[in-house]
Amino acid sequence: MGATTEAKNKRTRKTESSNNITSDITSKKNTSYAVIATNANPAPKRKKKNKKPTN
Repeated sequence: MGATTEAKNKRTRKTESSNNITSDITSKKNTSYAVIATNANPAPKRKKKNKKPTN
């Protein structure tokens, strides 16, 4: 029985590691999109803020 439980633990560890890899890939994709969004959005907002006091 001990050997079977160890084999099961090894299987679960493999699945957990594969899940972590996929989650890391998805998180990296999400962060890249977030960086693009933050880089695209604040620049025009800053320009508007600078234009308002001059007007």
